[in-house]
Amino acid sequence: MKLTNKKILIYCSVFALLLLGIAVIWMKTEIKAPPINSMEDHQIIINYLTLKFEVFKAIIIGYLVSVLGLIIPNIIPEAKYEFERNKEGRIIYSKAKTGIDYLPYTLTDMDKHSAREHIHNIHELKHLADIYIKDDAKIAVWPFKKPYDAYGILMAYLKLIEDEKNSWDTLDIQVKREKLFQLNSEINGKF
Repeated sequence: MKLTNKKILIYCSVFALLLLGIAVIWMKTEIKAPPINSMEDHQIIINYLTLKFEVFKAIIIGYLVSVLGLIIPNIIPEAKYEFERNKEGRIIYSKAKTGIDYLPYTLTDMDKHSAREHIHNIHELKHLADIYIKDDAKIAVWPFKKPYDAYGILMAYLKLIEDEKNSWDTLDIQVKREKLFQLNSEINGKF
């Protein structure tokens, strides 16, 4: 049976109320002793109250240990999951950001089909990065001014390839590089 945080809270609350009730009832019981006539009678009452206090401390410590016993096994896997998720989010974010930044370099050596596929893959990574960034702002801050800016950048490169679709595969690498870096300069001004 996997305990959820809600179940843990319910169990701990019920247990705490039960212990508190027992402790209060026990502490409220009066000492039924003969009238105090001597110092020895005072010492007996002090010893009895000390015993009550020690038992009450034991109840509280028992409660705290049981709460920790319920909570700790659930905190460790949750912390591990968050760590792994953040790690995965950083990797995806890094791949998407790097993929967009290096488009002019990577597209230069690709034919039009590979270039389209590469842009498509970066677009998918961009969407995953958007999801992680929305879910957890601690991962990174998306460097583009608006969420659709990365989409606009990808579409600008795709449009360049589509405009040159008949000649992209036969273009000289130097010509491709010039067109891509010219587009990159224009993009940097817009976004």
